[in-house]
Amino acid sequence: MSPIQSQSATKLSRASLIGLLSLVLLATLLMSVWPQKAEAQANQISLSASRMPIKATMSAYYQQYNDGEKIINETSFPVSLMVPLSTKLSLGIWTSHASIGGDKIASLSGVADTQLLVSYVASVGNGSLVVSLGANLPSGKIELTTPEFDTAILLSQTAFNFRVPSYGHGFGLSPTLTWAIPVSSNLVLGLGAAYQHRSGYKPLEDFEDDYTPGNEILITAGFDSRISSNTALSLDVTHSLYEADKIGEVEIFDSGNKTVVTAMIRRVTGFNELRLIMAYRTRAKSSELAGTELVTQEQRTVPNELVGRLSYSMRLNSTYTTTWVLGARSYDETAFYGSRQLVDIGVEPYVRLSDKMSLATRFIYTLGSIDGFEGGLGLVVDF
Repeated sequence: MSPIQSQSATKLSRASLIGLLSLVLLATLLMSVWPQKAEAQANQISLSASRMPIKATMSAYYQQYNDGEKIINETSFPVSLMVPLSTKLSLGIWTSHASIGGDKIASLSGVADTQLLVSYVASVGNGSLVVSLGANLPSGKIELTTPEFDTAILLSQTAFNFRVPSYGHGFGLSPTLTWAIPVSSNLVLGLGAAYQHRSGYKPLEDFEDDYTPGNEILITAGFDSRISSNTALSLDVTHSLYEADKIGEVEIFDSGNKTVVTAMIRRVTGFNELRLIMAYRTRAKSSELAGTELVTQEQRTVPNELVGRLSYSMRLNSTYTTTWVLGARSYDETAFYGSRQLVDIGVEPYVRLSDKMSLATRFIYTLGSIDGFEGGLGLVVDF
């Protein structure tokens, strides 16, 4: 895989952050304007008159996978802080440290970039509007050696699903706008748009000119529909348009646009919840510089994906909640590796230690084209 193509994989991994952010904003906003209380639980965006508490999360994860050719493991320590500045304005901060090792790969260790998000939520007629501004602060490791860069390529492959899929990048700025409105007692519609600006940086230590990933425009639409008194269906469609990547002033790679369709069914019975999520991500073929122009490649650099996740959360008492997880993932063949089919099986116990402190644990076993596991422990503190 060439540096151009591998940087595309890293870029798409990084671009998934703004896509995920927009989907989360849209989903939580849809729930926040739901006419009845059953679907409004666990909102992250609140329109209430009372200010939410400050929430700090400190986690530790260990992941190890074997793709049949090499073994790769990652130990990561994500931290985040959510600070409500008022009843409508909030600030979020995320960063992480990660160490990569394994068999037949170079070790890589360092801090990832820091992400900031400022969000403002307001009522607009019967609906709600969220205006957000995200920023990527280049605090992460860059100017890698060639062996380290080869390791970073593995991190960016979505099939591994690493908690820290990349390290350092250039400065980025991401304004996002999401809007949701209830059209009936059983239906809420939402729209969202985002723009991601990316500055240049040097991914390899011997790069003379900056590598500048192309900017991105993201458009998303969705709905949340109540099927019965305790069951809801959600559907989101997101389309991302990417500009071409550059080295210096020369366009060298166009990753192709991406469309994601996500559907979710939630059924709540008492304090228990059954949730089924299905997502399909399809990407256009990329184009690479050949001579003096970009030429479309015969095969995709990044695969199309079909992902499903079934989870059931059981509240045993006021202290303990256990979530059982069963997932399936399928990745199409690309120019660099064959198709992959994976199954994820796991459990996520959640313990409320006090009114202000909770402990979230996680163990997921993966089998199929890639074998491995993920174990994690997180402390959540409210102030």
